[in-house]
Amino acid sequence: LGLSWRINSVMWSIQIELFVIPLLPLAVLATQRMAGRQALLVLGGLCALAVLLMNRVDARPVAYLYCFYIGILIPHAAEAPVLRPFFSPPLVATCLAVSFVFYAIHVGAAAKHILDALISAQILICVLRSRGGARHLRHRWLVAIGDASYSLYAFGQITMILIAFSLFT
Repeated sequence: LGLSWRINSVMWSIQIELFVIPLLPLAVLATQRMAGRQALLVLGGLCALAVLLMNRVDARPVAYLYCFYIGILIPHAAEAPVLRPFFSPPLVATCLAVSFVFYAIHVGAAAKHILDALISAQILICVLRSRGGARHLRHRWLVAIGDASYSLYAFGQITMILIAFSLFT
């Protein structure tokens, strides 16, 4: 009851993470064995599934699989010579501008979320491929701040789940 979509709706992102965590190792193994075109077909299928299921509350974990899959594809995409032009700073800036236009014309929620995930991956790869960006992200103080903030996030989520279970069960 504490993890019910209807009673504890603020926990939806954690519920999605709990659903996906057991699937991640299998997805990584499967992706390592796929050709690039196959990976893109899977991504396209997951994005289509997201569009179909995004408004169904009980199907959210399945609807957001594309987001985790994009994360799995980041290392492969960063190394693919054919994709290098997509990670250039001018193209990243252009895609960000296009995303602002999409928001201004109130594109649907599913398309907005998919676009956000794709552009976020594009930005990550662009920064990681740049010498200065990667060096900056690996600075020990920035790593320490990231570790501390994620630890607080993780501890906060555990605390919220325990409180939800104690209140609703």
